[in-house]
Amino acid sequence: MKKPKAIVIYYSRTGNTQKIAKVFARTLKCKFLNIKENPKINLDKYNLIFIGSGIYGMKISAEIENFIQKLKNKDMNEKKYVVFGTYGGSKRGIKVMKEILEHKNAKVIGQFGCKGHDDFWLFKIFNVNRGRPDKHDLFEAKEFAQFILKIF
Repeated sequence: MKKPKAIVIYYSRTGNTQKIAKVFARTLKCKFLNIKENPKINLDKYNLIFIGSGIYGMKISAEIENFIQKLKNKDMNEKKYVVFGTYGGSKRGIKVMKEILEHKNAKVIGQFGCKGHDDFWLFKIFNVNRGRPDKHDLFEAKEFAQFILKIF
């Protein structure tokens, strides 16, 4: 069995998805990169790639969508992918990331999502998902990453 050479790539407008990305990186003992600050990431030396985005209006960020769309066939060979995200309402965007990757023949071995405090004005008024992701969400993220390592 190959040892995972992992990387966590994410976009986070509010900091919610970054919190999850940090937990994954700590658990996987790898680096995590914000796609906005690192738009050109070479995946050649990695075989386990976590890709995450906040879900905004049921959609993934344009930055992550563009990154996934630009992946080449060489980025799919012998690599495994995991998608993740945080959301205020619908987690549909996580499924969309998975579908885009699978359409490019990527092997997606897992998906993770949790609620995140939403900055949409109406959600802010009513404090929807205030304090999320919370300790329980971060624990769940750690458990998920450990599971991915076991099945890799």
